[in-house]
Amino acid sequence: MRLENLDLDELLELDPRGGMIRFSGQRALILDAVALGLLRRQLVESLGWAAARAILWRFGYAHGWRTAESLRDEIPWESEADWRRAGGRLHTLQGLVRVEPLPSPPAPEPFAHALWRDSYEAEQHLLHLGRSPEPVCWTLTGFASGYLSFANGRELLCREERCAGMGHPACHLVGRPREEWARLEPGVEVAPVAAADSLGEALAAVSGELRRSAARAARRREEPDAGEPPGLVARSEAMRRVVHLARRVARADAAVLVTGESGAGKERVARLVHGESGRAA
Repeated sequence: MRLENLDLDELLELDPRGGMIRFSGQRALILDAVALGLLRRQLVESLGWAAARAILWRFGYAHGWRTAESLRDEIPWESEADWRRAGGRLHTLQGLVRVEPLPSPPAPEPFAHALWRDSYEAEQHLLHLGRSPEPVCWTLTGFASGYLSFANGRELLCREERCAGMGHPACHLVGRPREEWARLEPGVEVAPVAAADSLGEALAAVSGELRRSAARAARRREEPDAGEPPGLVARSEAMRRVVHLARRVARADAAVLVTGESGAGKERVARLVHGESGRAA
């Protein structure tokens, strides 16, 4: 098969009885983009930016690697070059992003480059987390890295030079061998996770910190109120309720909005919430 002839008719199999969809011979799922966006927000809010990015990038990498493997085995390609370049076509057919050739590649010319339009990932990041100061198409760049690495038998890492999640009109993907990235931009992180072991270490560290935070929160719940906090006078019933509420919300991992008239003590309350939270250190 030629790359330009690759279409959904060739890849998608639907069981007329329902319950089973196959894509390129492998079981596939149809997932709602907004649900994936909500998952992204939960990962960022629960684990932090770096850990969420690492998890989603690694998921994309595994997806790309597995897709390249299944496409090689399931489709009789006219040339191996078509199979190697089929990852971008797959992205478009699956509705993840529209891949277009980049008219003028950066110098030195990279191994791979493309223009991405209508990225579902940038769309969902903007919807749930707002504009980002850095690229956000983590699963898509992971997929491209995994697909290219498997198809070419060496480690090829992709990153975005521009991203719609940052406010650019389109995303711009560049892929190079790891050693070339290291030579061109020493010290710059291209892939958030280079190996499964690295992800395991990252998750172990995150899990340990979550356990420690939970233990600190449990100890605070068992402790009685410590009276008036420093810098606040809480003798009236209304003010005691404010302090009690501030201490309660400090134990939750949630955003807190403090409102009140000028001079009422909002900054003192904010300091109290921070001081008694799991992030006080």
